[in-house]
Amino acid sequence: MFDATVDAFIYTMEREGFVGVPAVVVETGWPTDGGEATSVENARAYGENVVTRALDNVGTPKRPGVGVEVF
Repeated sequence: MFDATVDAFIYTMEREGFVGVPAVVVETGWPTDGGEATSVENARAYGENVVTRALDNVGTPKRPGVGVEVF
């Protein structure tokens, strides 16, 4: 879902004429309780994957190789 949420932002900004705006994620996470795929383990894996992708400048399908800054 990380790619879908970030790419949705990028597509929307470009549609409005703002091309090349850097994507910055200021909040993201995975629930630890209350649903089918919710667990501490899944939340940890999600967080680790987000950090790895940010550090490795993986980017998104819309912008491969262009890092996404994550706070």
